[in-house]
This record gives sequence, C-alpha cells and structure tokens, in this order.
Amino acid sequence: MKNKSFYFWIFFTILYSCTDEINPLPPNDEGEGDDQIVQILAGEYNSFFLKDNGDLYAVGENSSGQLGNNSTEDITTPTKIMSDVKEVASGIAHTLILKKDGTVWGVGSNHSGQFGDGTDFNSSLIPVKSKVENVKTISAGGSTSFFLTEDGKLWGTGRNDYGQLGIPDDIYNKKTPALISEDVSDVSNSGSHTLFLKTNGDTYKMGIDTLVEGVNEDEYTYKLVSHPYVIERDVRNIYANGLASMMIKNDNTLWVRGYNTRCFGLGPDAPIDVKKSTYVISDILQVSTGLFHSMVIKSDSTVWVTGLNFDGQLGIEDTTMRTNVFIASNFGKASLISAGDGYSLFVKDGKIWGVGDNSHHQLSPSEQQKFTEPVLIELED
Repeated sequence: MKNKSFYFWIFFTILYSCTDEINPLPPNDEGEGDDQIVQILAGEYNSFFLKDNGDLYAVGENSSGQLGNNSTEDITTPTKIMSDVKEVASGIAHTLILKKDGTVWGVGSNHSGQFGDGTDFNSSLIPVKSKVENVKTISAGGSTSFFLTEDGKLWGTGRNDYGQLGIPDDIYNKKTPALISEDVSDVSNSGSHTLFLKTNGDTYKMGIDTLVEGVNEDEYTYKLVSHPYVIERDVRNIYANGLASMMIKNDNTLWVRGYNTRCFGLGPDAPIDVKKSTYVISDILQVSTGLFHSMVIKSDSTVWVTGLNFDGQLGIEDTTMRTNVFIASNFGKASLISAGDGYSLFVKDGKIWGVGDNSHHQLSPSEQQKFTEPVLIELED
C-alpha cells in the first residue's frame, strides 16, 4: 500500500504540470490613448503586457518558444512580439494570442494539439493559426486550450488526461477543437480542471474534482469528472489555477473551492481540500490566483493578498506566509492585477509594477533573483 508521501508527490507533479492558466481580467478603463495597458498576464516564469492599440509585449522564460519571437532564448526586457492583439493567454509552455479579427494563434509547445490547428507537432517558434474563428475570448492552461466564440459556443483542444475538456477522458489528446457547450459567457482552464460560466450565471466544472479518501487511512486519490456539472450559481467571474477554483458572485462576494495551497485566505485552520464553495471576502471587483498565492481588487481599488510568500510575491517586504486576506499597502490603488507562480503584477496610475520571483527576468533585467518590494516595469519603445 502506498503511503501519503507518495500521493503528495503525485499531487505536486499534477499541480506543477497543470499550472498555469491566467484568466483574462476585465478591460482596464484607466487612462487614455494608445499607451493604456489593458491586460497584464503573469505566467510561470514569463509575463505579457497588452496595450490598448493592440501591441503585445513579452518577457521572461522562453525555452519552448512560447514568447513568439522565433527564438528559444529568454527575453530579459519587455519586447513587442505582435500587433492587433485583443487578448493573450498562457499555458505551461504554450501561448494563445487572440487577434482583433477574431482569429487565434498558438506558439510554443503543441505536443498535445493545444494550438487547435489539427496537428500535434512538438513546437513552433512562430504563431500558428487555430481552426476556430470569430473568437470572443480564450483560455490556456497546462497543455489545454479553450476558445469561446461570439455565438456563445465553447470549444476545447489539447490534453484531456483528467477529463478537463469535458469529453470522455479516454481521449487523451484532442488536436482538433471539440464543441464543449453552448450559451457560455466565460471560461477559465488550469490544465487540470476547467470552469465555464453560462449566460444564466451557472458555473460548471470538469476535470480533477475533490479529494476522495481511500478505504485505508493512508491513501487517497482525486475524483475525475469528464462530464461538466454545476458547482455554483449567480456567478459573474470565474478563475481556475492549479487545483483551485475561485468565483465572484453577482453580489461581489468571493467564493472558493478545491485544493487550498494556502491561497484561499481562509485562515490557518482551513482544510487543505475545500469540497464545497466557501465564502472568503466581499466587495470584490477582480481576482487572480497563482500557484500558491492570490490577489483581489476591492471596489475602492485597494489590493488584498493572501498565501505563501517564499519569493516575496505578496509585496510586504518579507517572505512570511499569510493565511488570511489582508491589504497590500505597497500596491496602492490598482486597476489590474495578475498572480503568477511566485510573483505578482499590477497596474497603478497607468504604470506596470511587479514583485516576487525574478529568476527569468520576468520582472526586471536585473540579476536580482527576487524582489520583496514592487519594482517598476517599463516596456520597450
């Protein structure tokens, strides 16, 4: 009989392989002109920044060519990689780029067919066009991709070993996009599980679900669900990362469920596996969660954080874990947030700031490995 230490090893293998999807945040209405930042995206070891004029910038780790600059060398300063972009999403080693004409382009790793172009070749250093068009929004996580079209249809492609595409889990990889559902308004995919939001406010989940205890005390596994089922109602925003699910309801309250890597803000005595949707905090406009920490913006534009802090990603000038949600005074009042793996991005007064891990220069060209206080990020002209 395998003991719990073995299963924890399996769990963290799953966790690292499935991170990280960064669910696109609502458009930023701060500032005017072509230099306005409308999206920031903190990934595993790379960052993306999108301007209102459609210029997309990237920086950081690039071993699979996922930054789309026809290279596998890391980029140490934010560099423009594409124009006419509406939105960007990143998986563990691939990037999806939604252009303003409704087409989607994939770059980086494609070993599971996550580009959705009908192939599963290993990788591409230049963007490849997906088969799905007229796309409204996108989501990428692990080696899986989703495309939500303007008519409310949700399409999925790529890895499906946990049933995260919402189709039978004996179909391991899907290289041509499959229709998952209709009447959908949003989608968020972590690579291990997927959330999608219907137009009536119902949130559906598929993929790795709750912890299931074994017959013996020293064993457990995870329940896999390949058929989407409702986990919450009256929701306006969803967010999946790792094995965690977060939802903002229409009354602006934040609710969480799934595996709690101390990113839920439920306090030191909270269970590791939160099996039912649980209330955290109210008056929330935005939420973003990384592998081990979370950020929210409240209605007064203040940023509140919680979770592990080993790289200083909470921006509190130390590396001490916090298990309750508290205000990050160093962030000031922000208009956009994005939590990555060990680091955080935010926009304040029209400028981009970052804090935490800098091992691949995702925050700064400096050789400093981590920042416990926010550092200004400037884009190339």
